[in-house]
Amino acid sequence: MATQKYPRGHVYLAGTWRLFTMEDRVLDFFTNEDGQGITEYGAILAFVAILVAVVFSITQGALTSAISKAFSAVVSQLNHLSSTAGSAS
Repeated sequence: MATQKYPRGHVYLAGTWRLFTMEDRVLDFFTNEDGQGITEYGAILAFVAILVAVVFSITQGALTSAISKAFSAVVSQLNHLSSTAGSAS
């Protein structure tokens, strides 16, 4: 079937070439679920982005300093572990 040349505007259904009408295109548009997963992921990502923006605007900078302190503590611990490992070897 891949080597067969198809007529323009036709689709191969049930062993025969059939004209792909506008009705078929509209029906295919509403029943075809290709790309549904990526659309759902995009909607979730947009929701999370809006949620983060709302949280940051409500806390008015308090959250920023808390996140900065947390990352500073992680960096401090990693530096301490690195220097301890360096002195042990």
